[in-house]
Amino acid sequence: MVLRFVRKPRGGCLKLLYLAGFACLFFFLSSQLKNSQSFAKAIAAPFEKDRGVHPLPEESKEYGNHDHPAGAQREQAPLPIIKNEDGDGVDPDRVDGPDAVAYKADQEQEQLPVENAAPPKDVFGKQPQNNVRADADDTSYPHLNTNGKFIPQRRIIHLDLKGGAFKPEFLAELFYFFNRIRATGVLIEWEDMFPYTGNLSDAINGNAYSMENVEYILKEAKRHHLEVIPLVQTFGHLEWILKLEKFAHLREDSRFPQVICFPEPEAWKLITDMIDQVAAVHKKYGMPFFHMGGDEAFQVGVCNASIIEMGRQGSRDRLMLWHISRTAKYIKNMYSTTVLAWHDMFGHAMEFDLAAYHMTEVLEPVLWSYAEDLDLYLPKTTWLSLKPFRRVWGSSAWKGADGPARFNSNPIHYIRNHEAWIEQMTRNYNEFDVLQVKCKIFSKI
Repeated sequence: MVLRFVRKPRGGCLKLLYLAGFACLFFFLSSQLKNSQSFAKAIAAPFEKDRGVHPLPEESKEYGNHDHPAGAQREQAPLPIIKNEDGDGVDPDRVDGPDAVAYKADQEQEQLPVENAAPPKDVFGKQPQNNVRADADDTSYPHLNTNGKFIPQRRIIHLDLKGGAFKPEFLAELFYFFNRIRATGVLIEWEDMFPYTGNLSDAINGNAYSMENVEYILKEAKRHHLEVIPLVQTFGHLEWILKLEKFAHLREDSRFPQVICFPEPEAWKLITDMIDQVAAVHKKYGMPFFHMGGDEAFQVGVCNASIIEMGRQGSRDRLMLWHISRTAKYIKNMYSTTVLAWHDMFGHAMEFDLAAYHMTEVLEPVLWSYAEDLDLYLPKTTWLSLKPFRRVWGSSAWKGADGPARFNSNPIHYIRNHEAWIEQMTRNYNEFDVLQVKCKIFSKI
C-alpha cells in the first residue's frame, strides 16, 4: 500500500505540498524529542529546603496514629513542652521562637526592597553574607521579613469565652498548638465563665469554670510560655450582667442591656469588683497587661447619673473619656500593669482632650476591625489620630466576628482580613514606637 502510494503519478505542485508536509512533521518530531531530553537533564534530585523548623516531637505524633490492635487501650502521652531556659517566655530554641528561620515568608510573590531587612535566600537555601540582619535580633524594632512585611513582637490570640466556652483540658491542647504556631500570648475574656463571688455570683453561667479550673488554665498557659492578658468589659458589652432583673436598674438605657450607667456609684462598685476578682488570680501567674474593653458603647448620656456627669464634663465625648481614663487609672494604680482599651470610643477625640484626661499616660489603644478592606474602616486619619499614644495594638479575627447568628466560619473573609492587617501594619509601624497585634477567636460554635 505504501509503495502504491509512492509510485502513484502526481503533479509537481502536489509533490511539493506533500514534501513540505513531511518536512514539517519531521522538524516537529525532532524538536519534541530534543526538548524531552533537555528537560530530563535539567531536573535534579529533590532538594529539602532548610526552613529552620524542627519535626514534631514523637509524643505529638501519637495523636494522629490510629493503627492500634483491636481492643487495645491507647495511653495518651502528655503534650511535650519545649523548655525555656531563660524563663522569659522567648527561647531561641523553641519552634515558636521569634528568631526561627521559618519566619521568612518566602512564598510572597512581591519582593520589596526594605532597609535593614535580610536579603532572600539563594536557590540552594543559603543566606548571602553581605548586609545580613541577624535573625536572632528579635529585640530590635521594627522586625521585618525578607519581603518587607512587618512582624509584631507580640502575637496574642484572643479567646472570647461567651456562648460556649472550651473545656479546660481542651484549652491546654490549644495552648500547645498556639505555642507551635509562634503565638506569644493569649488574651482571655472570661465574661460569665469566671467564678465570681459575692454580689456577682448571681450572674455567672451555670457551667462556669471553678477557681481550680481557672488556675489550671493559667498554669497551662504559663507552662506553654504564653503571656496571659485578662479582659474585663467595663463600659459596653455587659449583657451577661445587665440582662438579669437584679442588675437591670444599672442599665444606661432601660431598653438595652449593653451599656452600664457607669457614673452611678453602684455601677462603679460593680465594675471595680469584676476587675479586682479577675486580677486577684491573674497576678499570681503574671499580669503584664490588663484589657479593660470599652468598645461599642452605643447608649451614652441617657441615664440620670450620666446626664448629670455629662453636664460637669461638658460633652458626651468627654464623658466617655472621663470614664475610660478613671477606669484605666484604677487598674494601673492598683496592679502596676499596662492597661489596654479598644480604640473606637476615643479614637476620634481631639488631642487636647486626650491630654486633658491623661489618656496617653494610662492606656494603650487597640485598633480593631474585622473587615476585608481596612483602607475603608481604618483610613490613614485613624492611625494619625492615635499618634499621641506612641504604643498601639491591632486586632484581627479568625472566626465568629462576621455576624451574631453565624454557625460556621468564613475562612476566606478572615484570610483577607489578616492580609489587610499585614498591609496596614507594614504601612503604619513607622508612626509609632511599638505596634503589636492580636487575633480574636470567639469560642462559640
